Formats: sequence, structure tokens, C-alpha cells
Amino acid sequence: MPSHVNILRPISRNHSILPKVSTSFQFGNDKTLLLYFNNNYVYIDHGMAENCQDTSYSLQNIEHWLGKNKFDIVHANWGIWDSTRFSAIQYKNNIQQLIYKIKPHARIIILATTTLTNDPNKNNKIIEFNSILKEISNKDDHIILNDLNKVAINKSLLLKDGTHFNDEGYDTLAKQTINLLLNNI
Repeated sequence: MPSHVNILRPISRNHSILPKVSTSFQFGNDKTLLLYFNNNYVYIDHGMAENCQDTSYSLQNIEHWLGKNKFDIVHANWGIWDSTRFSAIQYKNNIQQLIYKIKPHARIIILATTTLTNDPNKNNKIIEFNSILKEISNKDDHIILNDLNKVAINKSLLLKDGTHFNDEGYDTLAKQTINLLLNNI
């Protein structure tokens, strides 16, 4: 499922947020995020209907997506695609390179954990990748962890494909993200 790279820009405050660089998390959460921030932020769609895929693909494109812009917060999530393509060592290396490229553009980077699926083989890698994100966020004051997996543990929030969320699931993820954004703006 494709995603956009979107920016919420303030009407009355000097804050900007690039809320997500991810995949289907994007579409499912946009509605709730935009409803919540509607009174304070203007939504700008850069017309980039592109799936951000895995960390390797994002490394090739992140500078284009960020442009010369500066943001208070960049919220990013990688893991589902990576879980079938990369070892934990390669994933960690790619995440560290992405952070290096994002840092000049963001006061704060929020890394979202990847939510578990109905596929036990993927889940083993996802758990390992989420541990890497926790380790990285614990070592850097400019990086905050958005533990989406912790709030999305209820399998009834998933669609039949076992990976994507139903409306209640996306609302749950969006509310977690909204709280984290508001506490860090």
C-alpha cells in the first residue's frame, strides 16, 4: 500500500512536523491526525504518492523527500519490508544512516516501532528490529521511540491480511502518535 511524505505546517506557531515516512501506517493515520490537528496545522501534500518501502530504498530517497526543509519533528517507521530483506546488522546500519541524513532537518526524530503481524517468521525479526530502535533511541537525546507495537498488541485491530489495521486499529495508532507529538512540540 503506497504512502505519501506529508508535512503539517502551523497556522499560528513556528512548528512543522513531517509526521511519517512509512508505508500503510500513513494512509490509515492521516484521517485521524488531520482531524486532530485541523485547527492548528495546514496539511500540505507534496504529491509524492510513493511507498517508502525498506530502509535501503529510503536511504536512496530521503534527501529528496526532506528537501532543504527544517522540521521540529520527523516521525519515521521502517521494519515490515526490512523484515523479509535484511539482517539485524544491516537494518541497524541502515537506520543509523537514515538518522544521520535526517538529523540536519529535524530537531527531534521519532522512530516508531513496527507492529507485529500474524506471521511468526516476520515477528521474530520485527521484535529484533524493535529492540534495535529502542537501543538507538536510548543513546540519543534527539531520538524518541514511539512504541506503536505496545498499543497495537490486540490482534482484533488487524485486518484479515494480518499486517494492516482496521479503522479502530489506525485510530489507536494515531492517538498514540498524537500524544507523542503534542508532548514533544
